[in-house]
Amino acid sequence: MTPPPHNSTERIIDTHTKGKKNLQAHRALWKRAIDDVISNKEKPVHELLTCLSFYPGEDEAEKCSFINDKKKKAPQGFGGFLRGSRWNDDPSFIPEDSAMLFCKAGIRTHYVRSPGCWIVMMARGKLAADDLQNDLEQESRYPLLVQSHFGSFQFLHAMAPDGQTAEQTLARILGWAELTYKLGASLDKFDSQTRLNETGIPSLVELANSLTRPGHEHKYQLGYMFDASRAEQRMRDVAFGSLLHMIQDSFAPCHTQRKAEDPRKIVAFYSYLQQSGNHHSKTDLTQQWDASRLTNKVNPIYIGHQLVLFKHNKTPWDNAEVPVEDRKTPDVKTYLSEYFQLEDPKALTKPGADFCMPKHSDL
Repeated sequence: MTPPPHNSTERIIDTHTKGKKNLQAHRALWKRAIDDVISNKEKPVHELLTCLSFYPGEDEAEKCSFINDKKKKAPQGFGGFLRGSRWNDDPSFIPEDSAMLFCKAGIRTHYVRSPGCWIVMMARGKLAADDLQNDLEQESRYPLLVQSHFGSFQFLHAMAPDGQTAEQTLARILGWAELTYKLGASLDKFDSQTRLNETGIPSLVELANSLTRPGHEHKYQLGYMFDASRAEQRMRDVAFGSLLHMIQDSFAPCHTQRKAEDPRKIVAFYSYLQQSGNHHSKTDLTQQWDASRLTNKVNPIYIGHQLVLFKHNKTPWDNAEVPVEDRKTPDVKTYLSEYFQLEDPKALTKPGADFCMPKHSDL
């Protein structure tokens, strides 16, 4: 993400600290939050992992060269998958507070349209993160991109709020996987108006019910969450990209602690709250997965490719949902569960590995 000009950063800080007691302390907090939000966000990590999941063969590598070469074009019809994998938690949102610099209350916006508003929203979320953990009413006032970094939707990044058990987090991860896979493979009866609490997926129904406020039901409509402004197929492609992003994040060392001897097993999910955005993003690398994508099955590219094949073949999410004659082995739920085995279902969320945390020099 390109940092805002120096004068824009100063305007943001001036606007949101005006009249505060301990002014310098508040200015320092906002400066740190903005720096953390914009650090290293331009690396096309998820776009490359997603493209390689569709085209993993050595002879297909050229099809993914557009990721780092802006003169080349993405394969036709690939835009939705890229959108979903890059922004799996950032649909266009409608700011509610006109007092935020660069944001217009009631006007739908997005990072591309208003990067200043995006940065302000994320910085405000970071500063309010401790409160969001325990106050669903306050969390509900923020868009999904804040909820997924500092609140209840951290599972979109294979992470979790403080105090949540691993089995609770996994239920939400598999719930999201079920929703996004079924949308991507057109194995559902949903449309753009379907709300998250109408999907019949228990973990997502419970979550949506706890966060939905009267008059704001649109926030959890599938078309709103998955960018269906262009066409329903776009919604389905974005949803599938979101699924790949979540799987990829589960292999990032600042998101999830996998067991070194058997990375199919998960020791703990981490929380983003106390982590440094700068140190966190430096661990989201692609090289190790790219080099072993054809030989290592415990690899987000390999797993992503299997999901692409499942999608193409319309493999059922859960064999229990289909007639015996239509069942395939394995079903998608069984396949994915193999890579999300919990060492201890009751293990609570951890802050993160030492290399994810702020250093004294960052403060």
